[in-house]
Amino acid sequence: MSPERAQQVGNRLEWIKIEGDGRNNLDFHLAFHLGQLSAKHRDAEFLVLSKDKGFDPVIRHAVGTGLRCSRVESVAHLASAEVQVDDPHFEKALKILFGIEKKSRPRKRKTLETQVASLFQKKEPPAEIRRIVVVFFAKKLIAEAGNALTYTF
Repeated sequence: MSPERAQQVGNRLEWIKIEGDGRNNLDFHLAFHLGQLSAKHRDAEFLVLSKDKGFDPVIRHAVGTGLRCSRVESVAHLASAEVQVDDPHFEKALKILFGIEKKSRPRKRKTLETQVASLFQKKEPPAEIRRIVVVFFAKKLIAEAGNALTYTF
């Protein structure tokens, strides 16, 4: 990833220099740091930026423990969260959330994801639900500070 692309992610990206160069070395470092960070930030969402599907087992295990974690193959996958001209899933979620009084809207990201999933009767995959939620943040309709959500609509 170029420094210019990394800047688009802002302070949500942390570069970690690893020791050694053995087989699966990066996998072990990833698992170690993911464990450390998830213990400190239980409500955080972790994205592993890699084309290497070898990380998927540890990510599946993390998800099985309740951690919000996934792998993306490129920064372009993150940018793909932007709304297309016709995004019926996002539009449906926006319409429903807009109709809820501000004080009754979800206050935590996990609760928001649960509510969005229920809008689609849990028929949409988790990745699509996360994408819809990310669109709200990308369009600055929702902000998060100190694990609390604020709505601008």
